[in-house]
This record gives sequence, C-alpha cells and structure tokens, in this order.
Amino acid sequence: MSWRPRVNSAIVIPLLTASIATAQEASSAAALVAFRELLSVGQVSVTNLTLGAPPRFTELVTRLQQAARANQEWWTAHVRSAPEGQPLPYDARMGVSEAEYREMLQLADSVVMQRAEAGAIRISSLPNGWRLDGGTAFAELNGIDIDTVARVVRTPFGELREFNIVAANDDQRATGRWTGPQWKLTQVDEATGDGVAASFVLGKLEANNRTLLYFDAKRARNGQIAERAFRMLELIPPPARP
Repeated sequence: MSWRPRVNSAIVIPLLTASIATAQEASSAAALVAFRELLSVGQVSVTNLTLGAPPRFTELVTRLQQAARANQEWWTAHVRSAPEGQPLPYDARMGVSEAEYREMLQLADSVVMQRAEAGAIRISSLPNGWRLDGGTAFAELNGIDIDTVARVVRTPFGELREFNIVAANDDQRATGRWTGPQWKLTQVDEATGDGVAASFVLGKLEANNRTLLYFDAKRARNGQIAERAFRMLELIPPPARP
C-alpha cells in the first residue's frame, strides 16, 4: 500500500461517515465487548494508524480543503447543516465540480488505515476504569479517563456522555470490521459558532483481535476550529503468560 499518500484527516473524516464517525448501534447485547478485553493495564505497545488514499482522492480533497479555507464561514455553516450520518451535500463553492465530488465520495471507499510508527502508551487502573498516558509521542491521549461504570469518557475537551455499542459491519471499510463502545460529545452554540465536538472509540478488530483506539476532538471559536486532537492507534496485546 506504499502508493497511498497520507491525507488530511480534518477533511477526510467527515466524508468517511460509514467507517467511524457514524457507527451502527448494536441491536443485541451479544455485540457488547467486555471492557476488560479491550485494554490492558501497564505499558502497552501500539502501532500508529494514518489515513492513506489514492492520489486522485488526495488531489480532490486538497482542492476542497483550499475552498473551505478560502470561505470558512460558508464551510462551517455547510457542515452544520448537513444531515447527520450522511456525506456533505454538494455545493458549487467546494472547489470541485459535482461530478468530481461524486468521484471523490466513491474514492472515499478506497481510503484505508496504514500502519506507521510503533510506540507505547501507559494505561493506569482507576477504581471505575482506566487512565491513558500517551507521553510525548501520543500526547493527544494525555488526561483521558475512561469510566466504565458511569460509561463516561473524560477528556481535556469535556466529558463524552453519549454512549453506544457499535456492531461490526461491512461499512467499516477503512479500518476493517470491529465491535466496541463509542462515546460522543457535541456542544455547539449555533449563534456564536463556539463549541466542542468529540468522539472516542475502543473497538475489537475482527481481523487480528487487537483493539482499535480512536480519538477525534475539535474546539471551535467564532465558527473556526481553534484546537484539534486526533489519534488512531492499534493496541498490541501483551504476550500470553505461560
């Protein structure tokens, strides 16, 4: 997959609604992955995951990104007005033609997660869950507490209290099929454009039984993104004890 260049997650992730951002809620308790199976206490080896895509997709996304930067007020309003769980509707101000936008959405299915550098994070046990420490390499995870009793994830961006279980499904093309809990936070003042949107996922990957950790958070002021934290990791379980 070396031909796939890395792409900007800030633009791509809203397009990949079927892969992560809009997860399917499990209809059965059987889809619930036990929390204890998802994380191990101590130092945990991880692989950093990045987005990779065909060059044509990257070209179209870059043009869309340039158009969004040139007219940020319009772009913010356009994203806000989009139906939840659906790709953004076409707008002539996107910097691409309608045909090119349809092509970009089709190519979005070609976006995959690429394994990048290896590293480690530290997971501490708390009375009601875990605390993450990403150190300097994965600093986006510092200060995140996962309360498995209250089913709340506490982050520097706020408390993520909207909780659901994601069932593995074939729309998870970018990551491969996974099942696990997802937490969300959405607090946006429509009048001022100030607010926070965040999502945190722990998923058990079917392909290798490893844990997918996904964190994406944005803080906006006056309709513009003022702060962003994004990290996606594959956690490698410790060797089984003899």
